[in-house]
Amino acid sequence: SLTTEKGLDVLLCAMSQLANRFPEAHLYLVGDGPLRRTLRMQAESLNIGGRVCFVGTVSDVRPWLAAFDILVLPSRSEGMGRVLLEAMAMEVPVLATRVGGIVEIIKDGENGILVESDSAEKLFLALSYILSSDDLREKLSGNGLEFVTKNFRLESVVSMVAQIYTNLRNV
Repeated sequence: SLTTEKGLDVLLCAMSQLANRFPEAHLYLVGDGPLRRTLRMQAESLNIGGRVCFVGTVSDVRPWLAAFDILVLPSRSEGMGRVLLEAMAMEVPVLATRVGGIVEIIKDGENGILVESDSAEKLFLALSYILSSDDLREKLSGNGLEFVTKNFRLESVVSMVAQIYTNLRNV
């Protein structure tokens, strides 16, 4: 959602820097929320309004993920970051901030890239790094899919839940 916690204002600042280096780059913000108007005004003031699309709420995120070159989650705080798993399952490289449960999912440089939150400069550098390397994007997307397949298959989740119940019963 378009809230302060998601750090989208920082992403817009990074995008304004990225626009010069990657003139074909566009940003699609999927979701809605109280900051939509403010973020739209920020994009205009940064002269990237034509490169930022406010998609709104969608019932199925998969077509959007399939079209992305990178999924960026610039959160200031985050639980697990389910959208990261969804992107990884669709072989989309991910870039996220080192907050909350994200660090349990992303292994920096292996199945995604992690940066500190609230740093447009670090976000810009990481985006530039990923966009500049087909090999890196391929590595991240392949490892991301492998991570999700290994850790979030139905059998794995059922097994983990069964183990929790067994442990609780033995307490």
